[in-house]
Amino acid sequence: MQSVLESVSSHQRPLRPSACPSVRPPSDFLLTLVLFRQRRPVRRRFESPGIYSDDDANSDASSACSERSYSSRNGGAGPHFLRQTEDVAEVLNHCASSNWSERKEGLLGLQNLLKGQRMLSRVELKRLCEIFTRMFADPHSKVFSMFLETLVDFIVLHRDDLQDWLFVLLTQLLKKMGADLLGSVQAKVQKALDVTRESFPLELQFNILMRFIVDQTQTPNLKVKVAILRYIEALARQMDPADFRDGTVSGFTLPHPTRLGLEVT
Repeated sequence: MQSVLESVSSHQRPLRPSACPSVRPPSDFLLTLVLFRQRRPVRRRFESPGIYSDDDANSDASSACSERSYSSRNGGAGPHFLRQTEDVAEVLNHCASSNWSERKEGLLGLQNLLKGQRMLSRVELKRLCEIFTRMFADPHSKVFSMFLETLVDFIVLHRDDLQDWLFVLLTQLLKKMGADLLGSVQAKVQKALDVTRESFPLELQFNILMRFIVDQTQTPNLKVKVAILRYIEALARQMDPADFRDGTVSGFTLPHPTRLGLEVT
């Protein structure tokens, strides 16, 4: 009996390694584990780029919809910042186009950019001011109306960078108050004037208007003169009375009312 059991046992021992074919030798198991760990980050990167890769997330967001790039603040780095710069350049090119529909499209893109708090560089600001100076005389009513809306957003975001352009901004808006405009468009001009008055130093605005009044090359019509007087009145109500001592403001002599074509009684 014992000899029979030994015989059976001797036949079973060689079969044990193959009884569980799914079990790998230790060395194979370790090699598989190493390969799995090496591949795992790559697989996770493509499964959820928004979590594991900021660069990939920015790339996907920018390529999916160009308007979404307008909502990012200036301050990014690398390829994402370069894409933002290219977007701004494209928007400005559209705003400067001779085609009215492209100008309108450019203004729409610029609105999205400004509302997204994307600060413009000094070079971009200079070019946009030049474009906006021309847009004050844009012949297309739809473009001009959208320009006034965009102008308000531009002033609010870049008020600290526009003092050198304030003379053009203020005088052109006041001239538009004397033009024959639709009531809705004139309301937008008035809103732009109100935002301008609240955004820049009062004394600076006052001095600009005094320069405009005494400039012999300027020939404003009656409506413009009335608009100027109303604007000056609004400024004066907010200024310090001491600023008007001796009939001067910062050394600037106040012009006589007859310079505006007004009768003194």
